[in-house]
Amino acid sequence: MLALVPIAWAQIGGFGSSSISGGGVREARVGRGGDGIRPFASVSGVYDSSVGGTAANAAGQFETQSSYGVEAGFGAYGTKTWRRTSIGLNYRGDYVHYSNAASAIGNGSNQVLSLALTHQFDKKWSAEADIAAGTTNRVFGALQSYVPFDPNFNSIPTNEVINNRVNYGQLAAHVSYQKNNRLSFRFGGSSITTRRSVKGLAELQGSTVDGEISRVVSRSTNVGVGYQFLHYHFLGSFGASDIHSIFVRVKRRVNRDWTLNVALQGYRIESLGATVVPLSPEIAALFGRSSGLEAFYKVSTAPGVKVDATYNRKQVFFSVGGEQAVAPGNGIFLTSKQTSASASLSYTAEKVWNFGFNVAYTKYASLTRDLSPYQAVLVGVGVTRKMPWFGSHIFARFDARKIDQASLTTINRDGFRLAAGIGFSPRAVPLSLW
Repeated sequence: MLALVPIAWAQIGGFGSSSISGGGVREARVGRGGDGIRPFASVSGVYDSSVGGTAANAAGQFETQSSYGVEAGFGAYGTKTWRRTSIGLNYRGDYVHYSNAASAIGNGSNQVLSLALTHQFDKKWSAEADIAAGTTNRVFGALQSYVPFDPNFNSIPTNEVINNRVNYGQLAAHVSYQKNNRLSFRFGGSSITTRRSVKGLAELQGSTVDGEISRVVSRSTNVGVGYQFLHYHFLGSFGASDIHSIFVRVKRRVNRDWTLNVALQGYRIESLGATVVPLSPEIAALFGRSSGLEAFYKVSTAPGVKVDATYNRKQVFFSVGGEQAVAPGNGIFLTSKQTSASASLSYTAEKVWNFGFNVAYTKYASLTRDLSPYQAVLVGVGVTRKMPWFGSHIFARFDARKIDQASLTTINRDGFRLAAGIGFSPRAVPLSLW
């Protein structure tokens, strides 16, 4: 049943990218770090080349600053299993202070939580609850995720254009019924919220309802068909979308180490919003302005596809995939077609070293506004070494991003971030911070 649970993977410590639920529950569920909840704490020095960017200068450009800083991190991750209940936890927090006074917008605390709970009532009935929540003032640099976007969890603000305080949360609950060894049913829904501190950026309030029928066709293959309804309501901007989708998915365990997922999806999107239109000369003279807003109602369709492969052994976790889906955007891009691709690797060597690498690409194409596409490329690499005294670990991390968006010529969000420091954790294996 755990294989059916929506999963979350976003972490403190690097630049943001597309996510699959947000918060690291997947790495816990698949057994990274073994059974048990593992606490940790860390202190590091950081250098960020692009802090700030919430206010425009005299030329209308949103300036960013480079600055050194100090960051204190803390959290816990892992799984705990009882007879009928299991819990997956990934909580990561930090507090950072930059030395440059002009970079004070980057100062403050960032918290990311994912919690997944599964309970088996009897042989046929089970229930799952998944929570993704957080608060951050630097989404590029506070949330990190390694696998393509999953529309089941779409409140995670991992492609923000401007650094600002963002509070988000999503609660999903599902019930599963196992009719027999081959056939099962799953249904539920979720509530979504995203709030942004900068005026003019749209906020999100939404909900989803979904259902799926799954059938085991062989010892290694599971096929499912389902329906999902999504409602996005954008606060601070006139707009809303109702999205109906149907999907077919195939999950196959290729061998003991490899798992392959393929899904095809079709969307019908009904959107309500406003667009800027030129006014007639008479109306322009009357009101003293040359343009105005006009409400629109639009119906469109879009295909969706998702492919991902996962390799998991005791020392190695590797994931690669790509997806095209409908997403709620980033406060500027509202309901959008999102295309994403990513790969990640975590390797633990000799119970002393842990190496991590991730790369991700995201593209937004607005379904409701006349905007040129938004594209971002993100790369990160990190290493941790367990030291022989008091559960200590030393680590270093480098992340970089490149953004291409022709409509946002006043904003430059390209940059990189370096972090190095010492961490503490009681377990015998090195920390896996990415």
